[in-house]
Amino acid sequence: PDARIHFALNCGAYSYPPVQVLSRQHLYEELSILAASFCALDENVRVDSDKGQLHVSQLFGWYRPDFCDSNNKLPVAVASYAHGTKREELEQVLRSNRSLKVVFEPFDWSPNTIEHDHFTAEKLSVSTKRVRHLLRNGSSSNNEAVAV
Repeated sequence: PDARIHFALNCGAYSYPPVQVLSRQHLYEELSILAASFCALDENVRVDSDKGQLHVSQLFGWYRPDFCDSNNKLPVAVASYAHGTKREELEQVLRSNRSLKVVFEPFDWSPNTIEHDHFTAEKLSVSTKRVRHLLRNGSSSNNEAVAV
């Protein structure tokens, strides 16, 4: 499997990559761009060369077999997806032959939305008066959804 697919899939949690629409004709290039974009964010990939640590998203831990054979090989795999100064820094640490401990960062399962509203029983309760009004008059003028 192409491990870059993990940079395109999304369940709506904050720690997942943003939702993307991919095209058939440019799929491989788009996956490379998504991988580089994901790795560019410090909350997903961060090198602490002073402590000899590579902090990575938990996605790399959960799907590590798709990226490489072992946690020891994960820094090389991550470097292959990173670009720019982050890749250079990681490759410099790898070339120095210093040990590099992989640290998997906690995953943030909160919704990846700008604004979200928490559902409550009150918000989901049926208003008999509102339902009767809608049945008599058709849909509401402001396109309100009604729980039935």
